[in-house]
Amino acid sequence: MRLRTRTGLAAAALAVLTVSPVHGADSQGNYAVLGAGSFACERFIASAESQSRQEINQFMSWMQGYLTALNRERDGIFSVSPFVSASDTAAMLLNVCRQQPELRLENALRELADFLAGYRIEQASEVAQIASGDATVAVRASVLGDVRQRLATLGHDVGDGDALFDDSLQQALREFQREQGLTESGVPDADTLLRLFYQ
Repeated sequence: MRLRTRTGLAAAALAVLTVSPVHGADSQGNYAVLGAGSFACERFIASAESQSRQEINQFMSWMQGYLTALNRERDGIFSVSPFVSASDTAAMLLNVCRQQPELRLENALRELADFLAGYRIEQASEVAQIASGDATVAVRASVLGDVRQRLATLGHDVGDGDALFDDSLQQALREFQREQGLTESGVPDADTLLRLFYQ
């Protein structure tokens, strides 16, 4: 699996973040980081660039476990990330690591989770497979509602919203993607969500 680098938008925003305070640790603030999260970002970058499937799978499995633990730890949320795809989250993590290659991967993922916090998922929501031409994404129904509302706020015609994903929403996404210089996929892919919600 190849990790694609996302737009510089997330990387620029993430560069100014600091590591959040530790909630559980010993009396000196130390805690054990196990597995792939204990490595420096440099190793994650090297694995992505070499496309080492075994190492990438190791990092992604650790990442998913870590995010699951954050979901459980944080009150009032269902998911710390609006993205369903582990590949999308890993690509964003790669952006954080490229900005701070010496950072421990666990700290980089914590920064990413804090960055995404404004659009966390607060309630369980079904996952829908959305397709337009050759483009397909998995996205939560609640995120689609947020996308529709955000596009309407920006002046795009999104229709009446009776359907979860319809021609009006698809066309509004294409128009927004064209305006932003993104691939006109017509689906709410990770790059599109970043531009909609994180700028």
